[in-house]
Amino acid sequence: MKKYFIVVMLLVGSLAAHSQLTGGGKEANKAEPSAAAPQKSTYSVLNSGFFVDLLPGFGFEHFSYRGYDYYNYDRVDLNMGGLAVRIGSKWLFGSSKRFRAGFQMTWVRFGLYSGRYKNYYDYDYGYEERFVVVQLAPVNLGFTSILAFNDNMGIEFNYVIGFNVVAGSYMETVALGFLHNPNVKFRLNRFSFGIDLTYGSFGLIDYEDIKFNHNSFSFIVGAKF
Repeated sequence: MKKYFIVVMLLVGSLAAHSQLTGGGKEANKAEPSAAAPQKSTYSVLNSGFFVDLLPGFGFEHFSYRGYDYYNYDRVDLNMGGLAVRIGSKWLFGSSKRFRAGFQMTWVRFGLYSGRYKNYYDYDYGYEERFVVVQLAPVNLGFTSILAFNDNMGIEFNYVIGFNVVAGSYMETVALGFLHNPNVKFRLNRFSFGIDLTYGSFGLIDYEDIKFNHNSFSFIVGAKF
């Protein structure tokens, strides 16, 4: 009788163990999809990052020749159209979910413009010819801030200043000076759209009697990574 009882107990134990193993496998299989579920993106317009901007727009230049006697007179005005590219980084600080501020570094801004050159003589009506202007602004530093509506939308305010070089096909030298660059961007996820202004006064190498201004108005189409 004891033998039969032992056999029955062994059979019951084997069935219980088999049921436990198969049941545990099913639970493990159910748990696998949960572990492999995709994680929610943590991107926000408030994040720091690297950015690239395309800047189609217009440039304006004005030469002022200082006279050698009692008067000053203007000689050259230039209007042009072209495209610039800006590459930089921004660092935003704070923990607010609506507003953050920080620093922005424009690693390089390179622009290529073209237009008509009008040269005025003292007693002449002047003449026009085509010209090309190259603008290079390396390593400009400034401030940045952003007001976020949510994780994917916001308005960004920036201002940078730094060294700038301008050279033109109509010039016998290059102009050196400092560039001021305020701009406003509407941020939509990683993309940005806005308005960009630059203005600055320059001096021409070897021409101390000439004062030179280079300004621009551009639209912004960019992305931040």
